[in-house]
Amino acid sequence: MTYSEPFMPAWFEVMEEGDKDLYLGYKQQFDVFGMVMQSMGPWVRMLRPNKIAQLPLMGRLTPNKERDTISENILNEQYYREFLDMAIEHGEHALGLFRKLRDI
Repeated sequence: MTYSEPFMPAWFEVMEEGDKDLYLGYKQQFDVFGMVMQSMGPWVRMLRPNKIAQLPLMGRLTPNKERDTISENILNEQYYREFLDMAIEHGEHALGLFRKLRDI
């Protein structure tokens, strides 16, 4: 979730320009996914107890903008267990990309 926040991490400033561009590209690619996952997390549930995010996500996101950044299999999944498995795999892939930049 850290990488989908509007604030840049402290290590962003010490990165090479090319790596900064790569970071910003990853951020654009994964921001919506991170925000969607945050909307399904425990903090939001504290604000809206008794309201569980409905699946599939396809109808909740703007066509040709937000939807383009998340794979259709995740967007169309109707069952929470399968959704979570796919979301974790997608999130771990994204984290790996960001962490490579962080660890340079």
